[in-house]
Amino acid sequence: MLQMLINTRPKGFISNLFKIVSPSSLLLGLLLSFTLIYSSCEKRELRGQLKDIKESIVTTQEAHTNQLAELKFNLEAKIEKIQALNKALLLQLDTKAEQVADVKTYITDTSKTICSDVAGVIAENVVANAIKYNVPVATIVSVMEVESHFNFQAVGNVDERGLMQVRHDVWGEKLKIKSKYDLHNIAIGVEKGVQVLDISLKECEYNLKKAIRQFNSGSTSRGSSRYVANVMKVMSEYAAHTSLRQVIKDKQKKEVEEVKANGSINDSTSASDDRFSSAREGTRQTY
Repeated sequence: MLQMLINTRPKGFISNLFKIVSPSSLLLGLLLSFTLIYSSCEKRELRGQLKDIKESIVTTQEAHTNQLAELKFNLEAKIEKIQALNKALLLQLDTKAEQVADVKTYITDTSKTICSDVAGVIAENVVANAIKYNVPVATIVSVMEVESHFNFQAVGNVDERGLMQVRHDVWGEKLKIKSKYDLHNIAIGVEKGVQVLDISLKECEYNLKKAIRQFNSGSTSRGSSRYVANVMKVMSEYAAHTSLRQVIKDKQKKEVEEVKANGSINDSTSASDDRFSSAREGTRQTY
């Protein structure tokens, strides 16, 4: 029968096929064939979709991994920056505390009538305003000693007042000083004096001697040469004071390290402050 179909011409193939196979069976076979073909195409399409989904997932995972790595890197960089800032802040606080201690000790050693608490308040305001207005601590301390000998109640011959001997009639309006008596307030007196000193430094293009002369008289031409010399002399004494204190602090630090290393205390540590005071008195000169 199959041989008969094969030998049949194409035109008679369909008629012979219907003789062998019933139309319903043939239709069912065709449906099955189409179903298989459709299923095969659908499977290929599904495989392609699954492949695309997998590739998309992999790409997304890689993108997320890169984003997480970038976020981690940025976070670590920020943490390092914060740690560096904290370290710098702690160092600045330590430096500020040391400067306050230096000024306080200098005041109490220089002016025996100034009690420790008042010296501490003056020192804190001096260092705070030195940082605020970018004026050297040594310059402020030196001018203050020459002007008032650290007496916040001092009144000058032409009504200069306070620690820095600021004149209310000259600077009151410009620096917004409400009353001349406010200049006897330590915080106000120091800040207004530092502001005047800052103005003098800027106008004299940071020529220190000219700025000191202008602070004294309001002009670089009228200021007293003796006043400038006195301020510069005190500045040298203050530098010697801080240098000597640093030597003592370095020695104490070394002794503490030896204690940690050896577990024993050097008796000379307790005498360091006494040695410093004696040495300080020996280096100070009266003008």
